[in-house]
Amino acid sequence: MSIPLPFVIQPKRKPEKIKIGTEESGIIEILRYGYLTTGEKGAFQQVETNKEGSAKMREVVDIIVKESGRSQKEVLADFTRLGTDKSLPEYLEAFAVEITEVLKSFDRDSTHTALVKALCLVISRIDAEATLDDLLEFHPDLINALAELFDAEEARSLAALPSEYSDKVQQEEETNSVKAAATRQIKGGKPKAQAQS
Repeated sequence: MSIPLPFVIQPKRKPEKIKIGTEESGIIEILRYGYLTTGEKGAFQQVETNKEGSAKMREVVDIIVKESGRSQKEVLADFTRLGTDKSLPEYLEAFAVEITEVLKSFDRDSTHTALVKALCLVISRIDAEATLDDLLEFHPDLINALAELFDAEEARSLAALPSEYSDKVQQEEETNSVKAAATRQIKGGKPKAQAQS
């Protein structure tokens, strides 16, 4: 941070370099802040506005409601179940082509979202000149790892990181806690012995 802020309490954790990726994709080092910066959030929100899948689903649900006579609530519930249950309810079989298109749109949205998340982190933390074309050359494992880091930073959670990172930070916090307890004990002095009667 270039502006010296008058912190009364310093931020808990300094950024640390972590390694992400796989042997297949290559492993890179990137800073882990424990949060998303305002610029990263803003960049993501600017790009991530219209999702094709949601719009397409609303369109198809309206058609199914009109043609099948089912309620919108029932159709939406059956759509939601498609993620876990691959068999279509009988009344939806007539709309299999449209439903397949909606599911493809959701896949494209998911891929697009992962790319945008990865790009936000790469621009902010690695290379400000990076473009989406640069990222299209990355291995999918690396894109997914960057997107997962983005989600972990957004959640301000260490649990969302691979366990080796969260274990390391947890060990550091436990060590700091033990040091703080020892310091308090030293500053407070040893407890006085009870006078024997």
